[in-house]
Amino acid sequence: MDQTRNSVPTSGETQPSTPDVPLHRSKRIWDNKKKREHIAKTHCSHCGKRGQGPLQTCSHCKAVRYCDKDCQRADFRGGHKDECTTFARPPTTMAFQSEPDPEERFPLHPLFAHGHDDNVGCWATIDGRIDGELESLMDTLDPEGLHAGYVNTLAGTPASASYQIIRDNRAYGRTLLTLRILVQNRRKDKSSILVIPRAALGVAKDPWTKKPRLRITQYNTLELLQATPPGHIVSNYDAGNMHLKKGDFAVFQLQFRVGDDDTILNDWQALDAIESISIPWAPWDNATPPAFTALGLPSLHRAPLVQFAGAEGRLLCAPFDHTAVHAYFADFIKNGQDAFVRSHFEASSAVLLTGINDSMFTMADRLLKRIADEGRTDMLLERLNACGRSDIVERMMQ
Repeated sequence: MDQTRNSVPTSGETQPSTPDVPLHRSKRIWDNKKKREHIAKTHCSHCGKRGQGPLQTCSHCKAVRYCDKDCQRADFRGGHKDECTTFARPPTTMAFQSEPDPEERFPLHPLFAHGHDDNVGCWATIDGRIDGELESLMDTLDPEGLHAGYVNTLAGTPASASYQIIRDNRAYGRTLLTLRILVQNRRKDKSSILVIPRAALGVAKDPWTKKPRLRITQYNTLELLQATPPGHIVSNYDAGNMHLKKGDFAVFQLQFRVGDDDTILNDWQALDAIESISIPWAPWDNATPPAFTALGLPSLHRAPLVQFAGAEGRLLCAPFDHTAVHAYFADFIKNGQDAFVRSHFEASSAVLLTGINDSMFTMADRLLKRIADEGRTDMLLERLNACGRSDIVERMMQ
């Protein structure tokens, strides 16, 4: 697993065996979140009384619970009606932790964008590396498939073609902004919708697989595995299509090619360059093929290819809050990467990252020595040049 990715357990079902930050911090966040989740499920959002078990949730937002109808009606009149219709807060889920842990200064998933229209809403946050750097095309959204991804990239395609792809797409460069986006259906007419994030403007396409760089990570409280989606959930992992009934929500990971590996290298710089994100969706009759439904989606630069009367495709726009971005990344902007990691993920995380980087340099030195001892330095330099990494060649020749 990529030790630099920013993640802790995302659902109430299983705890990961290999946390991406020091174990004690990950476990503390997990335990505290589970306690808050348990309290939220068993305590009335209006009167605060504790029930014998999980209480009935609001069927629209799944963010509040009530011990009886009287409390539900009282809270609805007291302000929840406006909160629910304006998507004031996301549903309660481990997959989107927008509130900081009591012992943390910052939330795991800070809210940077929020929008709603026609009773469909979304929230967006970053979901990349803990050091705040952008990711590369050589990385993968599926940590468990990282090794297989590298093997497929470097060995699955004929070497010359693979080097050409790496060179043409600057695949090693830090260019990808990874966003975590939660989309929820709160339509009052109880109609289903189809969310098609692959059609969002700017989603990166993998140059090897030709598929969009996205992943569906969560459906309501169920954490989804990329290779084995549950049969009762209508979804398409390659296209990122997701069917949501009233009250349902899904969490997506999307990657956008925003960076240039030069002036835009970090998450905050990439977020500064974006005004908003638009998520395509459409009302769905549970029968029309998703590929045909996608033809009715508008984009920012053209009208829909097909018009569906009464079920027109929509663009859900969520503007970025750049003030919130600068507040979250203030330590990085003012004092650099190490200060950011120490303030957001503890000093031990900065030590861990330093250790990982040192280990990588040590491994690289050993590899280069072995290549030199075997007389294959010229072949290495040739392949680095073929991949477009003449910068590394120049440093090695100094």
